[in-house]
Amino acid sequence: MMNEKEFDEVKELTRGDKKTITQRILKNLEELGELSQAVLANEKASGCAYKKLTVEDMMEEAIDNYLCAVSIIFQIAEENDIDSQDVKKLMETKIAKWKTKVENS
Repeated sequence: MMNEKEFDEVKELTRGDKKTITQRILKNLEELGELSQAVLANEKASGCAYKKLTVEDMMEEAIDNYLCAVSIIFQIAEENDIDSQDVKKLMETKIAKWKTKVENS
């Protein structure tokens, strides 16, 4: 979903954003809460429908959550001298594992 230019831009923004890893993870949880609210409102869950949030709101919050998660990955890698290629390899491994689970279910 993210092209190389966007990938590099998120990496640079992560470097410029001085949150600690704890703060960044808590921010991700905040974003997840906003996504949850959007989904509940869109599904007209009891007590949530009044918020009138749309599928577009859900997508926006999901993207915020995604960007925050990617930023966490970059920060962990940078603070622990983990090479980008190693991160990509790990991503490929995790995708393959998920694919196996989906295919076997």
